[in-house]
Amino acid sequence: MAPGAPSIILLAAKDLTYNTRVHRQAATLARAGWRVTVASLAPPVASLRSRAPEVEYLTVVLPHPLQAARRYLKRSASSTPSAPDREPATPVDRAADGAVLRALRRLLLPWSELIARTLFARACLSLLGGQPCEVVQAHDSPALRAACALARRHGARLVYDGVEAVEGRAVFATGALARGLRRLESWREARMIRRADLVLTVGPGLRDWMAARYGIAAPRLLRNCREWQPACRDPRLRAACALGAEDHLVLSANSIVPDAGIEQLIEALALLPPAVHLALLGPVRNVAYRATLEDLAARRGVGGRLHFPAPCAADEVVGMFAGADVGVIALQNTRQNHQLAMPNRLFEMIMARLPLVVANLPDLAQLVTSHGIGETCDERDPRSLAVALLRVLEPARQATLRERVEHAARSLSWERESLEYDTWLRALLPPRAIA
Repeated sequence: MAPGAPSIILLAAKDLTYNTRVHRQAATLARAGWRVTVASLAPPVASLRSRAPEVEYLTVVLPHPLQAARRYLKRSASSTPSAPDREPATPVDRAADGAVLRALRRLLLPWSELIARTLFARACLSLLGGQPCEVVQAHDSPALRAACALARRHGARLVYDGVEAVEGRAVFATGALARGLRRLESWREARMIRRADLVLTVGPGLRDWMAARYGIAAPRLLRNCREWQPACRDPRLRAACALGAEDHLVLSANSIVPDAGIEQLIEALALLPPAVHLALLGPVRNVAYRATLEDLAARRGVGGRLHFPAPCAADEVVGMFAGADVGVIALQNTRQNHQLAMPNRLFEMIMARLPLVVANLPDLAQLVTSHGIGETCDERDPRSLAVALLRVLEPARQATLRERVEHAARSLSWERESLEYDTWLRALLPPRAIA
């Protein structure tokens, strides 16, 4: 690293195992001459980190209130004098301890978001408070409190990288207290975002929403494009689904959760020819939910054409996707962040050279139609999905679309998308820090 190189700390209050955006940003800045530190709950996979060895990755360890309570109960039990007449813990004792933990969970749930962000901020200050830097960047709102605190500590410039509309997030706690705390946290977030020296975001819709919501200049657009790589026809996905040469494979890649349009895709699969198969590639968050999907497929007579291949490492995603014939994103327009979505997998599918069928959501539809690389559909209607998939699977149409998506992959590469990222950040630095 050159003497006097500018320094930046990227904070992400999440596990980066499957997240590649932060790593792409860090690697880009390191190549541009920055001294880069990334602090997160877990780093990217080793194969990604090895591509940018000059980036320093630190793991932020958070205390967990329920784990602390469980340890306290165990210590309390073990600290009782071990007299000969002491009786071992009974099932009633263990049930009482479990009841205490369940009550504590219910008590803490409305406060969980606030607690997690406060703990992350304190841990980051402890870990990085003695490491001066010129810029601190928060990856999305959970890291914002920590980034503000660290920027104040070092007199650094603050960058906010907003990847979702904070008010549009899925929530896990309900009730008046949880809603009140969420409104309070949204108010605090808005104040911090307005104080940021630079705001970035991932799509045009979210950019416009943030400008209107916070009364700020339009954020800089830095989409989740993937690094350029040559086209390939990787056989792993088809092999995982045990498909023959005559079979066609539709790929839906996402965490397997409700509102991703999976039920609609299964219903659409029943309307398609028997040679068409559907692969759901992504982590299963709820085993019971997967069972309901398998039951639906069995009832529609397509159980043998629905596949759940094992998720792959983040740096293998594009190659894995390349084994499909078409990529589909059937996100349901059930909340704001779906309506504004420009997900990673959109650009991963493009780099895998897949023709696309996407939900008729504004940013998704605009990108696909402007590049002519697929079809849009009414994501709520299985028939609309089936018609769009049939169009894209026509052999002549496949050839045309693959030629267009080759051009799209070149124009939507991370190398092109991130050309100005370093420039934006250097504009924040005082003259003495400019290399």
